[in-house]
Amino acid sequence: MKQRRSRRVKRRTLSERMSYQPKGKTGSQGDRRAVTVLSIALAVAIVLVAIALFSPLFWLRDVSVQGAKKIDPDAVAEVVRSSSERDFALLRTSSVVIVNESAVETALLKRFPDIAAVTVSKRWPNSLSIRIEERSGVLNWLTANQYYHIDQEGVAYEKRSETPPPGELLVVDSSNIPVEVGKPVVGKNFITTIRDLRDAFAAKGIKVTRFEVVDTTFEVRAVTDRGFYVLVDATRSPANQVTAAVSALQSAKPGAYLDVRVPGRVYVR
Repeated sequence: MKQRRSRRVKRRTLSERMSYQPKGKTGSQGDRRAVTVLSIALAVAIVLVAIALFSPLFWLRDVSVQGAKKIDPDAVAEVVRSSSERDFALLRTSSVVIVNESAVETALLKRFPDIAAVTVSKRWPNSLSIRIEERSGVLNWLTANQYYHIDQEGVAYEKRSETPPPGELLVVDSSNIPVEVGKPVVGKNFITTIRDLRDAFAAKGIKVTRFEVVDTTFEVRAVTDRGFYVLVDATRSPANQVTAAVSALQSAKPGAYLDVRVPGRVYVR
């Protein structure tokens, strides 16, 4: 009898299966292609960055300033340009692409105390727009024989060399606490109260020549042109306190002051 020959099929090992590559597509070729693609992408990125940083198309050429009345627009533009420049690889650039608007705004606020608010906007491809809101003086503050302009936010924004005209609002700090330009002195509520007190007294025919802060801004003296002052509480309603003072004046003549800080009571001296 003829014996059947057994066919032995050679089985590939697991490692051989995993290392199997289709004909014509070796692993080294795939790696080379990936490196090539990555190199091209990197080169393109470098070119784009170079264009953004050093191309004349994006160099800062124009700085437009709106809202500057007391502040010199040219001085604003100079600060903007100097704070917009950067150094890259030993080269200096003023590209609008890398301008940090917040950094420019901070530089302007630091350089010009008269600025209450500022907004920096990019105008492509090579311009910046600066919109400024200047501080407006609402009262004068006297402390340690020095006058300061106080704006609507309660910030001292400049020293004043001359005595304020009689018609301007004046607050005298009896404690002579030092004031720093660019820093808050009082709150907005205090300013509103002082202005309301002045207007309410004026409506009753009483002129307030100045206000005096005794120990804190809660206790204020409204000095009148009649030779006496009215001691008021800056946290209470100005209208109610003025009404109480005027009612007391109908039956009393103070030699020194009226105290209307306590609701429902008036002390005369």
